Amino acid sequence: MYNWFKEKFAETGLYFHFDRYSQMSYEQQRINILQRLSSIAKEDFEGLTMDIFRFQAQYNEVYATYISFLNIDSQSISAVQEIPFLPIQFFKNYSIKTGQWPTATTFSSSGTTGDATSLHHVRDLDFYKTNTENGFSTFYGPPSDYCVLALLPSYLERTGSSLIYMADHFIRLSKHPKSGFFLNDTAELLAVLNSG
Repeated sequence: MYNWFKEKFAETGLYFHFDRYSQMSYEQQRINILQRLSSIAKEDFEGLTMDIFRFQAQYNEVYATYISFLNIDSQSISAVQEIPFLPIQFFKNYSIKTGQWPTATTFSSSGTTGDATSLHHVRDLDFYKTNTENGFSTFYGPPSDYCVLALLPSYLERTGSSLIYMADHFIRLSKHPKSGFFLNDTAELLAVLNSG
């Protein structure tokens, strides 16, 4: 499937436009989605997910082309479980962005299989940090209430890890004196854990 898509995309260079799911402009839709994401309620999850899908189907060139080659009309998708996922291979070969914007940073996958790494272009690092904080706080409470101990040796030894970025952010938020990274110092990590 991926190779077929790659050939067709290269041959045609087509960008498929979908009917708008609303009369709002790109920026109006984006702002609406961001506002809803900042205070998402359980009862709005499915509706928000569908709006994000349609927004991406319209403004993400690679995704729009992919679903059109699958002969999927974004307007025919009526439930979250019907949304087609973009294969991971595409993140290794294309710049996946919804709209045109400068990249603030690029996170990369660990590449544990020895293949090329997948890339995640981030538009706004403040939004990324806020989103990770909100997700953590929803399930565990504020990161400031925790001692964050990060044992991530293979991740610390490479650049571009979103996990390291997030862990570093939580360590700073925790303000706990024993919070930190433990590269190859498992003895120190055990001492911190045993100190209660």
